[in-house]
Amino acid sequence: MFTSTLRYNLDPFEESTDERITELLKKAGLDYLFEGLSKQELKEKEEKEAEEAKKKAAASDDEDVDLSADEKKDDAKKVDDEKDEKKDDDAEKKEKDEKDSDTGLNFKVKEEGKNLSVGERQLLCIIRAILRCNKIVVLDEATANIDVITEQSIQKLISEEFAGATVLTIAHRLNTIIKSDMVLVMDKGTVVEYDTPRALIADPESIFAGMLQDKKR
Repeated sequence: MFTSTLRYNLDPFEESTDERITELLKKAGLDYLFEGLSKQELKEKEEKEAEEAKKKAAASDDEDVDLSADEKKDDAKKVDDEKDEKKDDDAEKKEKDEKDSDTGLNFKVKEEGKNLSVGERQLLCIIRAILRCNKIVVLDEATANIDVITEQSIQKLISEEFAGATVLTIAHRLNTIIKSDMVLVMDKGTVVEYDTPRALIADPESIFAGMLQDKKR
């Protein structure tokens, strides 16, 4: 991943339209990135806000409810000052946002994609490959270390968007390749089986069928 915008990460040579990129992001279920936060950042933000609210509630419980008139007056003035300060901050933030928005395709990807999960990074890399429109695509463990829902999103993208390409998939998860035209099984660097998934599954003596049975147990 590049330290730049979401758009640059997907189309560094500016060969695709914003509409096409947006379409693929929605297909991949990543359109929430348009709001300027990844799931990881959103979770961290919510946890921080919850902690601050907890601390604020605890501090409020410790305050003396019987404040003097002068103290109440000072508190009221403090509240007014804070409101004025907040208005100024909001105005500055709005102006900054207009100049340098982190939303939409301008979502900022941090160094090495550290503000994205493994699944999000893998989906973005697959979208980048789709936008290149290559006739031959090699996917090496494209669904490793991700949850089932993200894997389903990746499988859907691969089947729909690489329909006109030759896709070579290296995988240990059998459901990743179960819909392939052909399956090649290797053992210690040697080819031991090569046939359609249907033919291999129908043969009870095949290694591929045995692996599927082991998976069901």
